[in-house]
Amino acid sequence: MLIEQKALKKWEVQMSKGIIAFILFLVFNFIVLVFVVDYGSSADNDSYERELTSLKDENKQLKSINATIDLELTVLDQSNDSLRSALKVENEITAQIKIERDEKMDDINGMDNNELYGFFSNFKTDRANGRNGH
Repeated sequence: MLIEQKALKKWEVQMSKGIIAFILFLVFNFIVLVFVVDYGSSADNDSYERELTSLKDENKQLKSINATIDLELTVLDQSNDSLRSALKVENEITAQIKIERDEKMDDINGMDNNELYGFFSNFKTDRANGRNGH
């Protein structure tokens, strides 16, 4: 019986130590929750809500500005495409003019003195082969 009483007393001591440890753990958690964890006061919540509302409004404004810029970009892309096609046409015209100029230069290089005189003075004469000269 004495052994049982000693074992019971030892068990009670261990249980009381466990209960004390559990109570200390609960007190520590309470202290942490009350003093360390800030659930946010109503003033903090109001400032967060104001900031959130402000950020949402700013986000809407930025989306609107972004949409406007997208439209402007589309217009500029279309303008760029039309300018590129116009430039292509102008380059083709310039190439054709250069070809015509080179052909005229070849014609002039093949002329004799009388033909050159007639060409540059717009003096027209009948040539021996029946063509009108320039």
